[in-house]
Amino acid sequence: MAISLSDNITLPENSIPPIVDIEIADLIDLELLSKLDSIKSNGNLYKRYSEIYSGGVYALNAKNRTENSDWMSQSANSFREIFYVLKKNEAKDLKSVLEDYLKKTITKKEIEKYKRFLESLYNLFTDLTHHFSSVANLAEQVYQVNENLFIKASELDQGDYSNYFKAVRLYKEYLKLMVITAFETHQKIDKCIKDNKKDKEQVRMFLNNSVDSNIYFFSKTDENWLHWLWTKGFLVALKEPAKDPTKYSYRMPELEYLTRMAEKDITKFI
Repeated sequence: MAISLSDNITLPENSIPPIVDIEIADLIDLELLSKLDSIKSNGNLYKRYSEIYSGGVYALNAKNRTENSDWMSQSANSFREIFYVLKKNEAKDLKSVLEDYLKKTITKKEIEKYKRFLESLYNLFTDLTHHFSSVANLAEQVYQVNENLFIKASELDQGDYSNYFKAVRLYKEYLKLMVITAFETHQKIDKCIKDNKKDKEQVRMFLNNSVDSNIYFFSKTDENWLHWLWTKGFLVALKEPAKDPTKYSYRMPELEYLTRMAEKDITKFI
């Protein structure tokens, strides 16, 4: 499959972009990529976020910057898309979403600081994606992405990308801080299922933790859990009408679980 340089950059499955530039080699972080691959979201159950991140990094290499005048916008679009997977509720604003993830690993004071920086990064990536079309005054638009890093829209618009590279490095570290909590939850779910520990409160915690942990739990459970999940009310979502039948209902984690169970002999479990 060829590399696509359209709205955002995607790469072949299981690939790492051919980074030849010393200045961006550190952005390919194998630990982060493995964690990103484990995370899912409601609308994109099978999307590999490691590929999206790697595509964003690929856009930064010297060869692509020379050949592709829109490299900064395309890389920003890739990096921005990963924010979406962190949402546990599509109706929530970004600050609330970030707090849900950050509060599991850092203090309340740190949460407020990181929320502010991450929201500013999101706004930077969004405005770059749209070529600053919604920015009224480029000279006055500034993004604070760290205590000491302030990025001016006018500088980026004029082709000075040095601070953009600094912002992407910060983004990588912030992203690791958030996805590690999701990855740790996956490990707890794996242990729960391996030990066949049907604890109602623990399972409720997994399902309410985030969209990602909800999807992951139902993707790992087998027919042995079917009767218990049904009698304890964990499949009740199947009885609720879908908000958008054309977009969401058929991708519910509970429904996907039942679809898998329908292919098995479950008579001894019900």
